[in-house]
Amino acid sequence: MMQPEVNFGWDPGQYTKFLSERTRPAIELLSRLPAELSVKEAVDLGCGPGNSSSVIHSRFPGAKITGIDSSAEMIQEARQKHPSIHFAVASINQYQTPEPVDLIFSNAALHWVSEHEKLLPRLMNSLRKGGALAIQMPNNHMEITHMTMREIATGFTWSKDLSEIRSTPPVLEAEQYYDMLIPLASRVDIWQTKYFHVMNDAGAIGQWLCSTGLRPFLDALPADEAGKFLELYVSRIAQYLKPRKDGKILMPFPRLFIVAIKN
Repeated sequence: MMQPEVNFGWDPGQYTKFLSERTRPAIELLSRLPAELSVKEAVDLGCGPGNSSSVIHSRFPGAKITGIDSSAEMIQEARQKHPSIHFAVASINQYQTPEPVDLIFSNAALHWVSEHEKLLPRLMNSLRKGGALAIQMPNNHMEITHMTMREIATGFTWSKDLSEIRSTPPVLEAEQYYDMLIPLASRVDIWQTKYFHVMNDAGAIGQWLCSTGLRPFLDALPADEAGKFLELYVSRIAQYLKPRKDGKILMPFPRLFIVAIKN
């Protein structure tokens, strides 16, 4: 069973510390859309501070773009940074397009949402014929960065039970996505890219993940314990990911990409 849509505290300032690296997959996803795709109306699900919505606007400058996110803080940041784009606070699970649209886009958001077997067909049904569903999801559940989170959650005594947090892989297998989408699509393109982000040290990895993968663990704990959790995490990551010749370390980060064209 997929985990429910996560509603924890998002910090736009923390999130945007690595905005260039977070935006790169959105650019690469957008580049794989068909050249002939005409977009008059697009929706960006889980738009965060608007970085991915801005990428869509650059590709389709005449389109009406709506960015939605469950975080009011993120939407406030997006509105300030990108006033030409419409943004709204909404849950991906509950959001419905008023009319079919040409593009539904999501960069690193759907892995926080439950029941993809229902969600993705619903999104496909919200597209016009020939429209595109384009999504990218971190697929790092079994990477050392995320196994270490669960290792610390269950290997130490905390005031809250953390054993169920992020215990289930949030992203399905590529074959499962293909099977659920192909009855609704004329074409389904699925691929995975494994990035190796160059980080100054283990502390930088902790800072990156404080605003994403680590957030559910940290938010579940009192401030003093959250600080201890982060300290232990950074210490373990420093043991597992060794410095390269220039003193920096590489953070492995696989991401799954899907482009489906509605039949």
